[in-house]
Order: sequence, then C-alpha cells, then structure tokens
Amino acid sequence: MNFWYRLNELLKWVADNSVTNLINGKRAILVDAQSIESTYSEEITDDSDSVLISPSSGNKITVKDVYMFANGNHGQINIDFNNDGAPIARLYSSQFKRLSAAALTKTGDVDQEVEFSMEDSLGADDKVFVLINYIEEEGD
Repeated sequence: MNFWYRLNELLKWVADNSVTNLINGKRAILVDAQSIESTYSEEITDDSDSVLISPSSGNKITVKDVYMFANGNHGQINIDFNNDGAPIARLYSSQFKRLSAAALTKTGDVDQEVEFSMEDSLGADDKVFVLINYIEEEGD
C-alpha cells in the first residue's frame, strides 16, 4: 500500500474516533488507556505472604494503579515484586486506612510476580482489600 492510501485510512480513523468540544470547537482523539489493563482484586483475610499476580512464562507485569483499604492497624502492608523485593506500594495502616496510588508505572522483570506481605498479623475480623490494575507484556 502506498503512503497516500495509508494516510487517508489514518484520517478516516481519526475522524471516526475523535470528538469535538462544543464549547471551544477543539477536537481530540478518544483514547481508552484502561482498555488494555487487567484488574486483580481480593479481600485478604490471611496475613501470610502471598503471590497476587503471576505473569505467563517469559512475560513481565507493569503495575498501573494500586488501591488498598484496611479496617485495622496492621502496621506496614506491602505490594512488591518478588525476588529483589522492589517496592510497588506501601500502606502504613497505623496512620492511614487506605492507599490510592493511581497513574503509576512500575514494571517488573521477566517472570517476576507481584506479592503481598504485611508486618503484623490480622485480627479475627480484620481484612485488607487490594485492587491492582496492570498490563502483562512480552519480556525483552
């Protein structure tokens, strides 16, 4: 295909996937960045360390958002990449009961999992809710 044909196709796509602001007349392409993300969520009631997300063999995980909510004082709650323990997010539940780490980009190594751990034990009725938006990508 030649350049002019491809340019014409691109312009058609932009016209079909854009919107005009009726106040100022400016146009913008509609982009849904979250459409390529996956979401992991779990209510954790066991204080043992656990793997939350495992990439397929040869792939890596890029974490985009982390949300944690705790209903008790559990000390430091950690979301990390395994092996080297590279931190992704922390919730210091003795001070705060929720964490909203939106719009971050933290990429692990090939085959590196996302893990949950905490300093203190959960009480009988204590829970931690975790929600992670992520992208699984091919490894380098």
